[in-house]
Amino acid sequence: MPASAVAASLRSVSGDELMAEVSGGPLWPADLQRRLLHPSGAAAAVLLEPGSTVLALGTGWPALVASLGAFGGHVTYGDWVYSRMRFETLVHGPADLAVQIEPSAALPWDDGVFDRVYVDAGEVDCVLDPAGRRRLLTEVGRVLAADGVAVVGTRNLLRHLRGDRSARPRAREVLRSVRAFRHPSDRELRRSGLTAAKALVPFPRRHRWRWMVPVDGLRAQLRQDRSAHPIARAAGRAGLAAAVVADQYVLARRGGGQDRDLPTIAERLAGTPELRSPAMLALSDARVAVRGTREFLKIPLTRDQHRALAREVENITAARDTPFAPYLAGPARMARYGGLPYAVHPAVPHGAHEAARADAALREILLGLPAGETASLRETAVWRRLTTEHGRTEAMDTGMGPLRRALLETAGDARLPVGPSHGDLHAGNVLLGDDERPVLVDWNRFEHRNPLLLDALYAALDARRQQGAPLATALDDFVSGRLGGALAAHALGLLGTLSVAEGAALLLLDRAVSYGRRRSRYRPWTIPPLHEAAEMLTPVVVPGGGGAGRAGAD
Repeated sequence: MPASAVAASLRSVSGDELMAEVSGGPLWPADLQRRLLHPSGAAAAVLLEPGSTVLALGTGWPALVASLGAFGGHVTYGDWVYSRMRFETLVHGPADLAVQIEPSAALPWDDGVFDRVYVDAGEVDCVLDPAGRRRLLTEVGRVLAADGVAVVGTRNLLRHLRGDRSARPRAREVLRSVRAFRHPSDRELRRSGLTAAKALVPFPRRHRWRWMVPVDGLRAQLRQDRSAHPIARAAGRAGLAAAVVADQYVLARRGGGQDRDLPTIAERLAGTPELRSPAMLALSDARVAVRGTREFLKIPLTRDQHRALAREVENITAARDTPFAPYLAGPARMARYGGLPYAVHPAVPHGAHEAARADAALREILLGLPAGETASLRETAVWRRLTTEHGRTEAMDTGMGPLRRALLETAGDARLPVGPSHGDLHAGNVLLGDDERPVLVDWNRFEHRNPLLLDALYAALDARRQQGAPLATALDDFVSGRLGGALAAHALGLLGTLSVAEGAALLLLDRAVSYGRRRSRYRPWTIPPLHEAAEMLTPVVVPGGGGAGRAGAD
């Protein structure tokens, strides 16, 4: 952890106080916030059996301890870095038991007490020499139950060679990394009394997310997926795929006599004999997906996501009675594995995502939807959210307090087309199946009665942002009439009696207040773009600051 994070962790007395500093402090750039806070670091929680007794041993993986608890684990957290323990406890929540340990000493637990032990060999390398690491791994084997599993994470410093020159490791560190990356899957584990049963690697794709696949299937995955980095695909074709992944998870058992075919929770839940090892993809901020041949499962990494996934399933069911029905993948349902709830969706067979085709499909869908009915803004879901205490605090956190007050004072009686809205409609949420039928996904923000403007305008703005424009620039283009295209024109037609600037402000506020938790508590890196957009819009919306007239007045 950087010095600023250490100091903030030690002086903070609550998670809210620490997150306020993270969100507003000048020493916390977005990449640092993401590295320390992004819950996708807990994707390895899907390797846990619900109800297990588990030890998280100094991994440094964000939110892992909290996610293991959300999976029904009885979690002990052991770490040699006190400030990291404090940071995780304040931000993500406490374990059942937290113990500061000395990595070079024997672990302070009896033999065979844990069903799972999570340990990061790269973190261990920071404090122990190779002999010390072997002793610690031997201790991991000692505290494992006879049928327990160790999840051993490793890092590959070769991934840094394509990054900033000043941040690249020394040659000695690279060589050490290569050895560390190989050994825990074979020789070093055997010396420690552990036997590797399976190795999983994060598929080289989005840098913030983890998509885990079996290491022996990585070459095939790289060959099939056109969205992977060209260097990664070339390495896969050359048989060097392991050199480009950031790290790997080795699942190991005690001794050498156990069955090596250790099934992961992905294989248990997907139930797809045709696909022995489904891919596990960390989606967004708090979900892991398991992609099977017939079903697509969403597994929550947090207790908040337990409820969110249930709402999404309810929303999909509700959307079947709306004009969105032709664009649904099919019925969704909630299921349970032990005490763990998860959502089950039909799998949509589709090839690589092609942005141009998805954009065209999205335009066709939006332009073909019915016009809805005309109602006042105060009759809509977004208005109800704006008037709550949650709406007030979210607006304040994101610099939109004046925008919110101005809309509440003047826009409640504005008349505009309303009807069912998807809530997060952009080309990235459009799948084109093998039969070319467009399918819309991610229904967590669906509303039965909302301004139709929101879907159309967000889709138009997202298309502009995909060209490299920040959100503030895209909104400014819309307000000033520079945002061209069919979707922008469609959005203008859905303003009703709102002004163009008021419509832009409504969209921006909807993005800020439609989350169930305070944004600054778990996604603070999204706040600066919202601040920038609010600063641009406030002078043209707030009375006395100038601004656009009613739609059509020009």
